[in-house]
Amino acid sequence: MFERNWNLNISIPLEHQERISRSILMGTIDLNVTSEDTTVLLCAQPKSASLYLNQVIAASLEFENHQIGFNQGGGAVYYPRILAAKFTGKNTISHCHAAPEPNIIKLIEMLDLRPLILSRNLLDALISRRDMLLKDKWARNILSPNAINKFVNSSKEYQIDVIIDLFAADYINFFTGWDQFRNNQQIKPIYITYEEMVRDQLGLLSYIAKELNVAFNATHTSDIMNKIQSRGGINFNKGVTGRGRSLISDPHIEKLRRLALKLGCENEDFLGFNLEKPTTGHKETSKIPTFQFRQNRRSHSL
Repeated sequence: MFERNWNLNISIPLEHQERISRSILMGTIDLNVTSEDTTVLLCAQPKSASLYLNQVIAASLEFENHQIGFNQGGGAVYYPRILAAKFTGKNTISHCHAAPEPNIIKLIEMLDLRPLILSRNLLDALISRRDMLLKDKWARNILSPNAINKFVNSSKEYQIDVIIDLFAADYINFFTGWDQFRNNQQIKPIYITYEEMVRDQLGLLSYIAKELNVAFNATHTSDIMNKIQSRGGINFNKGVTGRGRSLISDPHIEKLRRLALKLGCENEDFLGFNLEKPTTGHKETSKIPTFQFRQNRRSHSL
């Protein structure tokens, strides 16, 4: 029920095999492939609990959790794998962090994908990314060994400055890029937020099911969420909002505001600037465990 399917055991009709093989080998998006099954592409802003949501949707709505990353890595869209989703004979949901670049939009149109767009307010997402690097989650894929050691041993203000420089523009561009397709009747994106998931998971999943025209059972879905939480691994751990407004200083917020304006983003809900600064409940009470970089540490894909 909770497996992430990395297999490519698909049944391609004989008359289409040559064209599909050529398209894959050449890397050309030139196939119009439709089916009666629903193929969902979850395009998620990083640090938005997307792996958890992908798993809950797959298990509760009975979609195959179809993985599409290259080299069994999450985030990117590997064309042969997303093409394979059209030949499983099942409803599928696939997870990525893709912004609406021209090739992604072309894939959605040519393969008749249903994009599900997940975002999270900028301030919270940046703090979550900082936590992730301090816990040595894929840090070596982003920073050099010297930069990692400096990052974990520096002040919070320095760390947040680094995080803003590394990630803020990409997160803002992800949001503004997808936001322009809100009224697009051809690809018909479904827009959801991390904050909606925090407020009411069942309500959000009911909405997604309605948009996908599939049955929804609240009792079954609650049972699925409890099972995922009890298993550990992919979890919706913190489930809070407002940490970023508490932990990111006003000067850094002004820096982000200037960047957002340059990138054409004035949506205060996404940016998180309009949140009340919490006085309790969101302060760092202890230092997050840090690490020492080791050359033999296993590399992971983002």
